Amino acid sequence: MKVNQLSPNGYHISECFADIPAIEFNCDITSGLRQIHYITNTEFLTELINYFNMKEVRGVELWHDYPGYENHYHYDDPSVENIAIIYLGGTGTNNMGTGYVENDQEFQINYKINDGLVLKNSRNILHGMIGTVTNVEYRSAIYFNWKS
Repeated sequence: MKVNQLSPNGYHISECFADIPAIEFNCDITSGLRQIHYITNTEFLTELINYFNMKEVRGVELWHDYPGYENHYHYDDPSVENIAIIYLGGTGTNNMGTGYVENDQEFQINYKINDGLVLKNSRNILHGMIGTVTNVEYRSAIYFNWKS
């Protein structure tokens, strides 16, 4: 795993997994153009969890976002402290990545397989998808949050 700190609270992570985990997708919930599968076995996240000293990892989900899905810039619910999003597909597609604004500067992480974003203090930092899901069957990502 490679970690590049972009700002005081934001990190671009790449080569997250030596082997991208094969997670069987069984839709647990559908919300508009997003389907979510809850993940209970988090062993494949050990390196990331240890690197960032993540405590109380919770809400580990596999997302499938379908064409037309958007997630505009927002602040997370106060119950969410920190987030990580790891892309499981893509070829560097800019409009399906994630951006955030910290200290009046915007940062963007492209949608690229095995890359992602760690954002600490996400309830106080404006963040969201850069654009809309297009030109793919679905956008796939692992999402989770944790408390420090």
